[in-house]
Amino acid sequence: MNFGPVHFVESNPAAEEQIVTERLRRKLNEVNTASQTQLSHVQDNINFTLQQSYFKCAYECLDRSRTQDEINTCVENCSVPILRTQNPVETEMAKFQSKQIHWTQRHEKLCTLLGFS
Repeated sequence: MNFGPVHFVESNPAAEEQIVTERLRRKLNEVNTASQTQLSHVQDNINFTLQQSYFKCAYECLDRSRTQDEINTCVENCSVPILRTQNPVETEMAKFQSKQIHWTQRHEKLCTLLGFS
């Protein structure tokens, strides 16, 4: 059986560099997109559900039999659940973004060490 002449493909470092860099860049973009999609559901829940509860609570604070100070205190208390939920979510999102930046920097450093641009 004759398969014809055998051709050896020469190694092209620039092309290999470009392929590896593009694959890593695509993977980082996929991770970023997936994480943003997942986090947007959490943020939507906070924005809609908790704010809806806040406005209902604040509305119930508006009672002519209360003093202005009592109304202000009541409305401030209505915001506690939102603040209690938002702070940990924002902290976790900041940690996640910090990790993404760290891995992106490591990717860039690795590419530099390997001679990739």
